[in-house]
Amino acid sequence: MPKNKPLLLPWIDRSAKQILSRAGVDISLDEPMEWQKFRQFLAYCTGTNTLDQLASKTGLDSAAIEILVADLEQNGFVWNLPAYDEIPVKLFKAEFNRWLPIWVERMYDQPFWQELYDGTAPAAVFYGWAMENTHYTRTVISHMTLASRYAETGRWSAGQFNHLSEEWDHYQMFFKACAAATAPNLSLTDIRPLSSTLDITHFLRSRARQGTLVYNACEALLEASTVEADLVIDFYQTAGRKLNLNSTFIDELIRHVVVDQNFEHIDIFDHLLSNEESLTQDTVINIFSSCTQLVELFVLWHKQIYDHYRFYKLSELDRAS
Repeated sequence: MPKNKPLLLPWIDRSAKQILSRAGVDISLDEPMEWQKFRQFLAYCTGTNTLDQLASKTGLDSAAIEILVADLEQNGFVWNLPAYDEIPVKLFKAEFNRWLPIWVERMYDQPFWQELYDGTAPAAVFYGWAMENTHYTRTVISHMTLASRYAETGRWSAGQFNHLSEEWDHYQMFFKACAAATAPNLSLTDIRPLSSTLDITHFLRSRARQGTLVYNACEALLEASTVEADLVIDFYQTAGRKLNLNSTFIDELIRHVVVDQNFEHIDIFDHLLSNEESLTQDTVINIFSSCTQLVELFVLWHKQIYDHYRFYKLSELDRAS
């Protein structure tokens, strides 16, 4: 412990007066002078100062600093390691899992989802989301093959290819749903993907070239959006009923959730990490950077889906482009 060097973690919200927030946890002090000392202490948590050095620089008692650092570590504000060239997998996973639900909430934090559930949004928006998912899931072969090619080990490459073998045809479920809602003879050539749909595919191709762990961290984020399958199915059924959508449309969307759940794709990233003791600092930074970028791409994607499809009627969507 004396050789450990606390590191203040990023993404801390300092906007509120005398309150620090991170990943849903708040720290506050009522006394302005104590708050100032606390802020000064955090400024020295750069991963380069030992606890004794922090005590010397801040004038605080060493025992008090040890207690404070332990509390900050438990609540996800600092890491406390001797060095940060390698990050223990256990520590990484705790931090990754801390952000997963927050990222998912951000991805789906648009008002139209509630409007779809209430039956007040245009039905075409729900259809549009399914159609863009058709285009997106159809391109999975273009980035999963790259992830297999750039895998760091033969075992990881084989595992990635196995994932592809289970995933490559999922676009057909979305497409069948869309065809049932509009035109039985609908062709994928009739409707071009939105630019934001293509952006996600291009981004995942770029992440695939970064290696198996970075790519599958992004995949874990995408799979986490449907981890509460019962809630997703309830959304599909309720929105579909209130919007008077074809039952086949809803059945195919539900089938996709069930198929994904049965394949247990949500566990792939954990399986990859199971034989690793640590990750390099660069890999950890790349994973968190990639996931936050993917979140923002989804925010833009959902906004463009709503802005584009809300002006259509279902009867027009077999030729909307």
